Formats: sequence, structure tokens, C-alpha cells
Amino acid sequence: MTENTKVLGIRLEIRDKEELSKYLNRESAESLLRQIRRGEIDLTPKGVEIKRVNTISENVNTDTDGEWVREMAHDLNIDVKTFKRKIEQSIWR
Repeated sequence: MTENTKVLGIRLEIRDKEELSKYLNRESAESLLRQIRRGEIDLTPKGVEIKRVNTISENVNTDTDGEWVREMAHDLNIDVKTFKRKIEQSIWR
């Protein structure tokens, strides 16, 4: 610890603390703060409010189909190409 740091603490029920400690740590708190400063999210008493969504497009790997891609396409009764296109469209939104 240095002079420039302080401990942030809140009192929670033991069960809640155990569950939240899986997700809340220094790294996740710093990440939340970066997103707040960039204007991407707000923290409200009711939770996280998303203000801006990352618009960088990402593509599904089309070189080799993973087994899960073929299985999901089969479960949805659509061809693999259509399934991948739907995934890409959902990422772009």
C-alpha cells in the first residue's frame, strides 16, 4: 500500500460477500472505473446502466467450424453459414 491508496469496503451478508467476491476484485473495480470515465457505463443504485456499446466489429472464425457451431446450427435447424451470420450480426449491434 502507498500513500495514494485507500481501502474501499462495504458490509454485506456472508452469503452475498462470498458470491460477489467471485466477480468483484481490484481488477474488476479498475475496469469499471475505466468504463465510467470513458462514458460507457454509469453505476446506479439499481446496477450498471450501459450508455455506449463497443461498435468494433468482430468476425466469427469462418476458416474452421468448431464442433459447437455445427451442433448449435443443427439444434436450430439452420445451415452453418446462416448461424455464423446471425452470430456476427448480434456482435455488431
